[in-house]
This record gives sequence, structure tokens and C-alpha cells, in this order.
Amino acid sequence: GGVGGRHGGAGVATGGAGGVGILSSIDGYYYAGGGGGGAYNDTSAATGGAGGQGGGGGGGISAGTAVGQGDSSGRYPAGNGVSANSSSLGGGAGAANTGGGGGGVGHLGTAGQGGSGIVLVKYADTYHVNVGSGLSSETVVLGNGYKYTAFYEGTGNITFTDDPPLIVDYLVIAGGGG
Repeated sequence: GGVGGRHGGAGVATGGAGGVGILSSIDGYYYAGGGGGGAYNDTSAATGGAGGQGGGGGGGISAGTAVGQGDSSGRYPAGNGVSANSSSLGGGAGAANTGGGGGGVGHLGTAGQGGSGIVLVKYADTYHVNVGSGLSSETVVLGNGYKYTAFYEGTGNITFTDDPPLIVDYLVIAGGGG
């Protein structure tokens, strides 16, 4: 995924933007974007870094209202950073189901939590997948002879109907760091 933004210490008015994540060839969305850096300025307002494309959370700030904006370009929006002027300060959370990193903190508070992960499995649309009862999933027909199933959470097994050979493409994204 993308590298998180950098907070340079006291006097740094702007946090770095989170890095761009990886583009999935299965569904066309970005995953694992870096969290925006927090910003601290002891004399004036600061600007939090933007979350990276792929679910990165926005960076928090020490003063002012220019918090880092979480990535909202994908299927799941990430959280914005929070200002020390509010009652709950810190970095924005990475977007759920993207593995996006949490935003950094400007001075006080806590970095945002990383977004949960996801598993995508693409296969020919002539197959059907049986999903275990402990898994949360969604199947999307792509319309080009393929479909994919996204697994969001849980534990369990999957099986495919029909006889092999079964060829799949897959993407496994772990949860993001905070």
C-alpha cells in the first residue's frame, strides 16, 4: 500500500499526503492507501495531510479547521482527520474493507484506526461459489464472462460448483495500520 504522510514536528504547518494504494484489476478500485500525516504548528493553524487513494484516513491537526480529508474516491469512504479544537482529536480512520491506513495525529490524540481488509476472488461466470455461513460476502457479475466474490469478514470455507479446471484471480488485502 501507500506510505503514510510525514509529520515533521513543531512548526510544521502541513502534513504530508498519504501514498496511493494498489489498483485492483478485478474490480477497478484502489486498496491500501496510506494515511495522511498529522500537522502541528504551535503558533498558527495547521493543515492535515489528505488520505491516499485506496481508503487512507485524513491527518489530524493541532489547531484550526483544515483537517486532512480522507479518501472518498473508492467504493468505501475513509474518515477525515480531527482538529485539536474538537472534543475528539486525531487522525481519520482508514476506510472499511480497503486496508487503508489511519491518518496521523497533529500533536495530541490518537492516530486513526486502519481500515479492515478484503479478499476478492474472480472466476468464470459458469461457476457458482458456495460461501460458508461464517463469512460475509457479495458476488458481482462483471458481464465479460467473469464474476467476482468479495469477502469482507468472518471465518469459513468456500467451495465452487462444477468440475475443475477452475482458474481464479485473487487479491488479498490485510487490514491497514493505525
